[in-house]
Amino acid sequence: MSFKGEKGIYLFDREFLAFTFKDKETPKGLYRLPFAITLPSRIPGSFNYNSKESDCIKIKYSVEVFFEDIRNVIGCKKEFIVREFFFTEEEIMEDWKKYEKILDLKKVLRNQAIRVQKE
Repeated sequence: MSFKGEKGIYLFDREFLAFTFKDKETPKGLYRLPFAITLPSRIPGSFNYNSKESDCIKIKYSVEVFFEDIRNVIGCKKEFIVREFFFTEEEIMEDWKKYEKILDLKKVLRNQAIRVQKE
């Protein structure tokens, strides 16, 4: 697939209906349609690399909102940044427990050192 003259591969492409008007005709006005979407876990973070040889590698994410019947007339597309987590929550908790053990060991050793100094 391509976009803006660049060759690209879509990591995922989801489309869902956010709102439906009662009538077939869309009333004039300004619209605000809040929504939320859960991104797949473990997706790579946003990335941009340009080499001296003009090679370009990008990972970018965007969301597009449009009126279904007039997709090319009324719509909005916005890019957003994805921050990549390098560790899972389980890995972070495991490391935290190890850190707490080290802190406990330091307290024990400190107390032992104080006792030795007093003797």
